[in-house]
Amino acid sequence: MKMYFLPALGLLFLLSGCKEDMKTTKSGHQYKIHVDAEGELPQPGDVVYFHATIRQDGKDSVLFDSRSYPDLPNIQIPSEEEAAKQETPGNPMVELLALLSVGDSATVIHKLDTATALQMGIPDAKELHYDVVVKQMKKKSEIDAEQEAAQQQAKAVADQITAFAEAFTGGKTPAGVQQSQSGLQYLIVDK
Repeated sequence: MKMYFLPALGLLFLLSGCKEDMKTTKSGHQYKIHVDAEGELPQPGDVVYFHATIRQDGKDSVLFDSRSYPDLPNIQIPSEEEAAKQETPGNPMVELLALLSVGDSATVIHKLDTATALQMGIPDAKELHYDVVVKQMKKKSEIDAEQEAAQQQAKAVADQITAFAEAFTGGKTPAGVQQSQSGLQYLIVDK
């Protein structure tokens, strides 16, 4: 009889310890950090790239696993004003990712109402568990620089095409134009 008591007592301590580690986001979602890499937290405008697995409460099956896709999912962290204006304020994934740095892993619990569970095709679900691992983060300044470079590149290509078209309409052969054996003239535009 004593043999069963000790394992049961150990399991009870383990389960009670798990509940104590749970924290709560601003909008009330419970979460638990499994690995804390102690890095820099994302700021509004930063983009967080992560892997995620979505499980239904009390079920062994996985509803979604981002590792099945070639690209990492990502979320841009909104400012508090932007978050308040969103269609569904208090998004559990957004709130969790704002609390994690690169290398962190955590689980956030999203409680479902009956209508949402029915809409998702899982009528018996009471909550979903999102298991997340943060893989990369891009600062807003880095994203802005990439967008600026892309705009400059697009403008350079557009300028090249415009110059090409103007030269042809003026009856001249533009600089850089090549001609194939069949007489087709073409211009190679660099990226």
